[in-house]
Amino acid sequence: MLTLNAAATSAASLPSAAEDAGAVESTATYCFSVSARRDVGVLPRLVGFFAKRDLIPTRLHLADEGDDTLSIDLQLPALDQPLAHLIAANFRQIIGVQTVLVSAKT
Repeated sequence: MLTLNAAATSAASLPSAAEDAGAVESTATYCFSVSARRDVGVLPRLVGFFAKRDLIPTRLHLADEGDDTLSIDLQLPALDQPLAHLIAANFRQIIGVQTVLVSAKT
């Protein structure tokens, strides 16, 4: 949240819309929704990816969909968009992963 004192702030010191959007993007929480085969090795591979990069997901939810499919949702705070898309691309290369969706929330 940006608080301004009208008397002390000039138009030149206000952040531009692009700068403000960049600030929001760099502090966004990225949500990854992964659909994978029901295999005991899938979850350790996903979590291992974070461990290698010293990242800790703030949320992790796993559901057995009953049709030999796992639904895994993970959230990571304070990522930038290129890193989030790199993570999604790496998830897609994991054996057993069928689909990966990524979205951002502020």
